[in-house]
Amino acid sequence: MEITTKDQYYQLWKNLSLGNRIEVFENLDEFLRSGFTGRISIRYREPGSPFKAFYIPADKVLSKVEEFIDRGASRHLFTFNESTPDDRLLIQGEAQYINVLGGLHLTYNTKQCSMKEAMANPQTAHGLKAKIIMEHYMNPKSFGMMRELFEIYPESAIEFGVYSKHLGVMLGHNTIIWEVRSY
Repeated sequence: MEITTKDQYYQLWKNLSLGNRIEVFENLDEFLRSGFTGRISIRYREPGSPFKAFYIPADKVLSKVEEFIDRGASRHLFTFNESTPDDRLLIQGEAQYINVLGGLHLTYNTKQCSMKEAMANPQTAHGLKAKIIMEHYMNPKSFGMMRELFEIYPESAIEFGVYSKHLGVMLGHNTIIWEVRSY
């Protein structure tokens, strides 16, 4: 199976068809009804928007959204997601099977930084070395999840982050799947 569009990916991801993910809320009302108490990232559905904020305490989200609305944002264009504890990040990157490179190919970084920054200067590993690195950082439940994703989506790249604690909506995982794509 292949995932060929961002919309297809997002629906599968949101429905938990792509492994463990963070908590997500489609709109402000959904977030407010959820009772979520952790830190939140606020995003806006227009590329390049200045209306975004990260690591906002749940009880401050409404006032931050109101601040953005006062600056011209539209209430219905906001989405929200659980902020991940980047101070607990162990490794992040992208893995995929590339037969000409000897099977599993891992592009990764162990710095505690944004994925964009991490992938600007990554390390790489292939084959058995890539597998050993992933097994070292991922707990067994998360590594099993990755194996299942590779069986279902053998042509896809799987973007992930591994943390030194369990997190996400699926119990017992220390790995968040950020994206599975063939596009």
